[in-house]
Amino acid sequence: MNQHEDHRYIEALRNGNSRAIAELYEHHSDTIIKWISGRGGSLDDAKDVFQEAMKALFEKAQDKNYVQQHPIGAFIMRMCQYIFYNRIRGEKREGEVRNELELLYKDDKEEDQLSLIVQATEKAARVERLAKAFQQLSETCKKLLEWVKAGLDPQQIVDQMGFNSTNTYYRRKSACISSWKNHFQKLNAE
Repeated sequence: MNQHEDHRYIEALRNGNSRAIAELYEHHSDTIIKWISGRGGSLDDAKDVFQEAMKALFEKAQDKNYVQQHPIGAFIMRMCQYIFYNRIRGEKREGEVRNELELLYKDDKEEDQLSLIVQATEKAARVERLAKAFQQLSETCKKLLEWVKAGLDPQQIVDQMGFNSTNTYYRRKSACISSWKNHFQKLNAE
């Protein structure tokens, strides 16, 4: 894969470089605002869409195998277009969306990039729903699952949580995961 010079932004996002993030906002937010405003979107819509695109780009940057092959501005624009059209589609204005999306799919090279954008956006939305579902859990479940994620030994968790046995730990863990799944499914249905 040929790495574009803008791959430096991906590296900066991986490393949490706030200066590079500010530079991305500075260089690209105005373009996105103008583009969305030109299609009937508000300033708030544009800011929300740009923020969602940046979150998706950040998620994509966390994949160590990802290599930026095109200018980052084009990538951000594609993500914003996808997010904006997805919102319009959600608002039942599909006629306008179909015409605009057909233009996006004309170039095969751009299809690959659009596919990456769709994947990154969907992953970011899924992660956000998982986080919201997690916040709906009881404090006990949150603590238990955080310790499981941290890799603590079941016996350590039993001791920390004051459970009677490892059987109690496994039952609670199963119940917490089940509850998390239920909350997540409810959010998906919305």
